[in-house]
Amino acid sequence: MDKNARNYFEGLFERSSKAMLRYAALKVADSQAAEDITANTFLRLWERIRAGEKIENPRALLYVIAHGLVVDHYRKAGRQKSVSLDLFDDVFEGETEGDITSAINDRLNYAAVLSATQKLKDEYQEVLVLHYVQDISISEIAEILGEKENNVRVRLHRALAKLRDVLAPIHIS
Repeated sequence: MDKNARNYFEGLFERSSKAMLRYAALKVADSQAAEDITANTFLRLWERIRAGEKIENPRALLYVIAHGLVVDHYRKAGRQKSVSLDLFDDVFEGETEGDITSAINDRLNYAAVLSATQKLKDEYQEVLVLHYVQDISISEIAEILGEKENNVRVRLHRALAKLRDVLAPIHIS
């Protein structure tokens, strides 16, 4: 086994595993399925690296692989999407006891936004999650989705407008 390939993969795993788990958790119903998708995503990446494939943008490739695995998951399972907030404990990590009210409000607001996001079309959910949750640039999202940057910008704008419509009747503090 090539030591450089192994070190390259380990570095990618170290930098990206949490983000990939968060992405999978937003897309599937339970933590075990999210963990399986994440593991399989990295396994497929490792297979490509070992085969000597030149990978231009590994981060984009990880999302492409994970997206395909999520689609396969729903194809096989035929389940409705839902999100367990337990998977997002790290979002509120580090809250102090003195600020517990704020942490609770943050968590409730986060839950409301997640719930509202799930009412949107998949194509809108995808760009919102990639851009605002995973903090991926427009150009990288375009690469992941195989679309032009302008199309991604338009989709993101429309997704935000739809999300505002869904959230309008909900009061978020």
